[in-house]
Amino acid sequence: MSFQLLRNSTRASALFSITKYNLCIPHPHEAALAVERVDPSKFWDYSLALFEQQTGYFDSSTATETQLNMYRYLATLAEETIFIKAEDILEHLNLMPVEISSSEGHNIGNAVLYPEHL
Repeated sequence: MSFQLLRNSTRASALFSITKYNLCIPHPHEAALAVERVDPSKFWDYSLALFEQQTGYFDSSTATETQLNMYRYLATLAEETIFIKAEDILEHLNLMPVEISSSEGHNIGNAVLYPEHL
């Protein structure tokens, strides 16, 4: 059912927006969630900045970059556009160290993906 059909219905007051990022590695949506953790009031401004600069984060633009470098670029975008320090964002994005012999596995991710590891 489209918004046009619901606009004049009694259900229109129950509508809400769902933002779904459909991006590939290096996961810009993780950066948006990190922003939300640092300052929830800036989530939408950062999301808009990501949207406006999305071509810079397409696979064709980032194929030779490492995941950690991309996190740095995304954190810098936050610093330049919404004035949150890049290091505050990187606290949530940087991969958590795991010992090589650990039974925890090696695809553990970061604090945005796995908040229980904070």
